[in-house]
Amino acid sequence: MCNRYLKPIIEKFKKQDMGVFETLYDEFKKLIMFYSGKLCYDDAVSDLTLFLIELFYQIDLTKFDLDDSVTINKYIATAMRNQYIYLSQQRERYRKMSYKIYDSIDGYLPDFEQRVSLIESINILSEKQKMIIIYRYIYGYTNFEIAALMGISRQAVNQLKNRALLTLKEFLLEDEIFEKL
Repeated sequence: MCNRYLKPIIEKFKKQDMGVFETLYDEFKKLIMFYSGKLCYDDAVSDLTLFLIELFYQIDLTKFDLDDSVTINKYIATAMRNQYIYLSQQRERYRKMSYKIYDSIDGYLPDFEQRVSLIESINILSEKQKMIIIYRYIYGYTNFEIAALMGISRQAVNQLKNRALLTLKEFLLEDEIFEKL
C-alpha cells in the first residue's frame, strides 16, 4: 500500500479509530507471520503485533510525503526487522542462561530421575516462563528484581509465574516420580 492510502489510515488509527486496525494489520500480517515463524515461540505473534501497534502510535507521519511511494511500508518493515533481531537476541540470552541453570539443578535434587523429570517439566514452559521460575525459585529473586532484569512489568512477571506454576503442576501431577515426594 502506498503512502497516499497508508498515511491517512495510520492517522485515523492514531486518533483512536479502531475500525482501521484490521486494514493495517492485514497490510503487515505477512511480515508478522514471517518473523514470528523465525522466532519460534508461542507469544511471538502477540509480541510483534503489540510492537506494530506501538509503532503506529510513535511514527512521525510528517516525515512522509502523501505520494505513491512506499516509504512508510519500508520504514515499518525495517522497524519490524530490528524488533525481530532484538527478540531473537533476547531469546538467545535466555537460552544461554537456561544451560547454566540446568547445570546447577544437580545440587538440588539428589535422585537422577527427579533431576531429569524437573528438567523435562521446565522445558515445556516458554522461554520467559522458564527464566522467571528459575530466577524466582532457584536464585531467589523477587518479582520486582526479575522485572528489572527482564525489562517487563512486575505484573507481567507475576502473571507469567502463575501460568508457569499451573503448567508445571499439571505436568508434575502426571509424573509418578514426584508423587512420592
